[in-house]
Order: sequence, then C-alpha cells, then structure tokens
Amino acid sequence: MNSNVVNYANEDVGFYPTPSDLVDKMLDLIDWDKSFTILEPSAGKGNIVDAIQRKAYLRRYSRYGDKSGVSVDCIEIDPDLRGILEYKYGGGQATELRDRIRSLDSVCNEYDGSENGRQLKALRNEEHILESTPVVVVYDDFLTFTTYKRYDVIVMNPPFANGDEHLIHALTLLRHGGKVICLLNAETIRNPYTNRRKALIAKLDKYEAKIRYIQNAFRYSERNTDVEIAMVEVDIPQKEETSFIFEGLKKAQEAKTESAGPQELTSGDFLEQIVQQFNFEVNGTIRLIREYEAIKPYMLSSFEEGCKDAILTLSLSKDERNYFQVCDVNKYLKIVRMKYWRALFKNKQFTGALTENLLEKYMNMLDSMGDYDFTMFNIRAFQQKMMSELVQGVGETILALFDKLSEAHSWYPECGTNIHYFNGWATNKAHMINTKKVIIPTYGCYSSYSWESGKLNESAACKALSDLEKVFNYLDNGETSGPDLREQVKAYAAAGITKKIPLKYFFATFYKKGTCHIEWRVPELVEKLNIYGCQRKNWLPPSYGKKHYADMTPEEKTVVDEFQGEEAYAKVMARTDYYLMSDAAIGVKLLTTGAETELQP
Repeated sequence: MNSNVVNYANEDVGFYPTPSDLVDKMLDLIDWDKSFTILEPSAGKGNIVDAIQRKAYLRRYSRYGDKSGVSVDCIEIDPDLRGILEYKYGGGQATELRDRIRSLDSVCNEYDGSENGRQLKALRNEEHILESTPVVVVYDDFLTFTTYKRYDVIVMNPPFANGDEHLIHALTLLRHGGKVICLLNAETIRNPYTNRRKALIAKLDKYEAKIRYIQNAFRYSERNTDVEIAMVEVDIPQKEETSFIFEGLKKAQEAKTESAGPQELTSGDFLEQIVQQFNFEVNGTIRLIREYEAIKPYMLSSFEEGCKDAILTLSLSKDERNYFQVCDVNKYLKIVRMKYWRALFKNKQFTGALTENLLEKYMNMLDSMGDYDFTMFNIRAFQQKMMSELVQGVGETILALFDKLSEAHSWYPECGTNIHYFNGWATNKAHMINTKKVIIPTYGCYSSYSWESGKLNESAACKALSDLEKVFNYLDNGETSGPDLREQVKAYAAAGITKKIPLKYFFATFYKKGTCHIEWRVPELVEKLNIYGCQRKNWLPPSYGKKHYADMTPEEKTVVDEFQGEEAYAKVMARTDYYLMSDAAIGVKLLTTGAETELQP
C-alpha cells in the first residue's frame, strides 16, 4: 500500500496537506520539555504527525530509553485518509520497513559506504523514528469527539470552510490548560461576520492568542491554493483546582457531610449500562485526582522553602515510577479502559457467539485497548468487526467440527465408531458422522493434583465442548432451548457426576482415560451437519436437495441410498429450508438475530 497516494478528483475536498516548511513553523512553537501528549484532529495523510515523530525523536529523553516520551492521537473524518493513517501507524509501515531492512541487511552493511549501505542506514533510522513515538487513530469526526484524556498540545490544520468551528472545539477540549496551534483561512479572523466567528474572536481575545498572517503558504504545496492563512497560537493556563475537601474540613463542625454511594444503573441495555458504569467510575476518580492536586500544597512533608514532596502520595497501582508525586490522569485512563475492555471481552453476552480461536484472537488484543476510549462508538465498531469475522469463518468452523468428529480422530481406537463410510459421488472415501453417538479425546479434563484426584476440571471440560455447542447453535435456527453449558457442567462436576450430563444438544460422559462420549439429543442437527460437510466435500451429487429421489439418475440414487436412504432423503426434501442452509444464510442469521440475542442482559 502506498501511504502517500491521495485522490484529488473531487475539487470540493477540504483536504490541503500542510507544507513541510509550514509544519516546521508550527512545531517550533511547542515546548518539547513540557509537551508529551499531542492531538492532531485533522490528520489527513499524516504530514504533521510525521514531523512530530521526527521532532520528538531528536528530542527524546534518556529516561525513556529508545522512546521519545511523546505520544500522538490523531483524528481523520475521511475514511480513505484514515485508512492511510491506520496503515502508517498501525503496523503496516513498520512491517514494510522491516522487510526492506531484512532484504538489504542480507547483501550489505550500513557502514560499508555503498549506496545500499546508506539506504539501509536511512531505513533503520526511519524505523527508529516510527517506533519511538506511538501514534493512535482514535476517532473519525473531531467535531463530535469528546474524551476524558488531557492533551498538552493540539496542533491542527482543519478544513478552511469551517476552521472556526474546529478551533472552538479544540479550545473546549483544553479547558484544563494546554496549547493550541491552528491554521485558519485569514478571512476567518479578519472578517468575523457570523456569530460563530465572533464567539471565536472573543475566546482568542480572552486567552490573548498570538496570530501570524502568512501569504502564499500553500501556493507550492501538494494541493495548492493562494488563500492567505492565519497561524493561531493559543496558550490556555492550567486551571486552578479548588479543594472541596479542604473547604469541607472548615465546615465539619457546622454540618455532617454524607458521602454519596454509587448510583444504580437503570438503563435496560447491557452496553449502555457498562458505558454508564465506566463514565461514573472515571468521573469519580478524576474528581479524586483533582482534589488531591488541590490539597497537596497543604500537606507537604516539610516547612522548608522549596519543598514539594507531600506526606500523602496518590499513585497508580501499576505505575512503576512516580516522578511527580501525582496520579497521572492519562495513565489512569489507560489502566481503567483496559479493565473495562477486558471485562467486556470476557462477558459471554458480548463474545458468546465467538469460537475459541476468535475469542483468543481478541483477548490477545487487550494490551493495546488502553489507547481506545470505552465508548458506544468504539464498542459497536469492535462488535461489527467481530461479527464480520464470525460470519466470514462460520463455514470453516462448521466444516472443522465435521472433520473433528469424523476423520480427525480416526487414529484413536475408540473413535472408529464415530463415522459411517459410504461410496460418495466420484469417490469411495466418503464418510458421515454417527447420528447416535461419537467419542472425542479430552485429555486434561481431570485434575492431576493428588488432593483433587479424580475431580473433573470443569474449565477444561467446557473448553472441550464449547465449539461443539456453538456450531450447533449456528445450525439450529434458534429452535432448541437448553441449559447453559458452563453452569450445567459446573453443577454436575460439583455433585461428582460425570456421566450423561444433559446439555443443550447432547449428553456428555467424561472418562478418566481421556475421552468423552457424546450422545446426541437432536439427531436432526447431526443429519444437517452431515449434509453440510458432505456437500462441501463434494461427496453428494450436485442434484442433492434439488431433485426428488424419483427424478434422480441411477448413479445419484446409489449415493443417496448409501448416505441416508430414500425415506430420510424425502424428509430432507420436505424441509430443505432447514436441512440445506448456506454459509450466507447462517451469516445473515447471525447478523440479524444472533448478535442481538447475545447482547440481551
């Protein structure tokens, strides 16, 4: 993917990449000794972000090792441009660099003075720059972006058409203090004929903003224009916090303060509830941090002049080093976000439809989830992605179970009874799953500890059966009700019962030698699985399910006779909508009903 290719066919596009010399002027206004968290809310294809990475790399701090200590969040509303950003900063560009470095490293040395050597050195430098300053694409539409995160700097080149609206929103986000550096059409400042422009001018006057007018700044840029621009620099002072705790102490003898407990969540929607709970927790904790910042001057460890150390410190449990004796809001947010994402991914109402492989994939993403706000927007985005992957792989999952219950374990002596062989269409190696009973290996389902010898390991037992039940859920069309798999196995294991545990679609009997006997409760679903698997493997004639038995050729009848017989085939023809579901039909079922069903509280 070329991360620099942008389509300018639409002349109305509001995207004007910032020229490098103008970017340098903007970044020169930043105090790099105090600016660690930066937002670029109109990121385009990353001109400003790239320059920030380079500047931060040159000013990297020794205590961060190879890291610059700077992190960048960026926002872009155009999906094509956002795709470029996600490729550049989400790992795609890093992978491309590593591949090129590996290729050159095999033929040269970066210090050998050759052209290849110089190129190798340059590529490694680019890799170090990219890795030293993390960049995350956090949202799409800046004008609707809200966050608890605090930014030291917002640097931006918003669309000229409504730059005033973007700058007002940026100033609002930095209500607790920070710097905004923004490029505007000069007319936005010179000609404040709208109420919004007047409101912007009032804010700029309030903060004593510095404005520099620049002629022809975009004349020779990638997408040129002769518009005069204004470079606006706004320094918002850090907001002074008032200590309600300290004020409350003075009034302690006058009135007894009652502490408010957590509010009960009343929303009927599971996701709305957990987002409300997150917001409640974050609001409350940030209030606590602000209170600590305000009361700290009253509890210093010494009366000596210049003392800044407090007797009482507020720190994060996972923060290894606390340089400033203060709980950093952004570090706190990262930890609490991860807590909620982890809880959500472990909640079966959200991930219950996923197979074990897909669930493991998303659980492995948790380390990076602290960078994403716990909002309905992000939750829905992950939900759609999960369901899309589930739909895409549902056919493979069903077919994998068909193989598992048949040929995958045929080497194991007991599993030989799992299948019936028949002469399939154009092959004599066809087989189908026994519709009465199968046996699967389940090693590790009994505890190996001496003090729990002979006890069924409910977690291992559930894992062994989980995908089996999920596949039958896919095939079932919601026609079968039954007990929850985990709760049922847990209850029977606690009672010491390991034989004929009644589950939704089958009875399960666990043996200590490492097998589980599955007796089907709904044989029609096993027949449906057999039909699905055998059709995908081309063991049934193409006419299967399309012709009545009487209309088949002798060869087709022979296969059907060995597979199930005329009477059973007539039953299939009478209910083709049930027995002959396609991958697409299963996917539609998952998207239209499965997700909603899984998310009910």
